[in-house]
Amino acid sequence: MTTEEDIQEITTDASLLSAKKHAPAEKPKLGRKQSVFVGTIVEVRDKRGTLGSAIPNVPLAYAWICLFCNVFAPGTGTFLMALAALCGAKTNSKKPSRCKDFLLNLVAFLLQLLTALLIVGWIWSIFWGMNVVTQANEVKTIEQAKKGKRIKTDKPICKNNES
Repeated sequence: MTTEEDIQEITTDASLLSAKKHAPAEKPKLGRKQSVFVGTIVEVRDKRGTLGSAIPNVPLAYAWICLFCNVFAPGTGTFLMALAALCGAKTNSKKPSRCKDFLLNLVAFLLQLLTALLIVGWIWSIFWGMNVVTQANEVKTIEQAKKGKRIKTDKPICKNNES
């Protein structure tokens, strides 16, 4: 049997638990080596590996052609990208080199071609082409911003929709 004191203790515990659930979260205490940065994010870039950073920056039309080729003939668009790297198109490599970037794109082409029979290479080839188009769009947007042109975006650039 429960006494009146037990019932009062149980209701007090329950009210404390519900108060903790609805209480605002406490700010984390910063340790000695932790810091907080408050600022504006100017640019966000994907961190790419050695093979991904060897993708050359090409005009948007060329990128779409490469994607189209990669969809219907796996690896052929990647081979076109290798040729663009050989002809001197800039890449995002840490230490850009025409020969190295050409060879990396050629390796990607060969791997996509060889694994296309397993469907893996075909899917990889399509993703590679999509990366090329995305990168070409980013380069085009950056060039427009440098020239001072207005950039069409789906999302507002500023919080109060002033762009």
